[in-house]
Amino acid sequence: MKYLSPPELKRICVLMKLYCACSQQELTGIKDTTFKLWACYLAVKSTKLSIGQIANYFNIYPKYLRGQLENLAVEYILDEDYQKVIENMRVAYLELEKLENDA
Repeated sequence: MKYLSPPELKRICVLMKLYCACSQQELTGIKDTTFKLWACYLAVKSTKLSIGQIANYFNIYPKYLRGQLENLAVEYILDEDYQKVIENMRVAYLELEKLENDA
């Protein structure tokens, strides 16, 4: 049985690649990059997908991801620039979702 990628996560990858100029490899490859963790954080905040689904798509161990998400949550609280980036991406994600739903 072939695993189907959730469209929500594909949208997040597109946004990350456009906004951060990163590659698909940096988002879903073996190496755990900052871009991958940001994408996972955005997925948790913007979708109803489980940590397991998000971890599977982004090729990251779920327990490790949970710990990193806790670190990013603290960083989010402390860093205004980080807040702006994530909020801009969340708004863009919601706008993309709305466009797709209206089509």
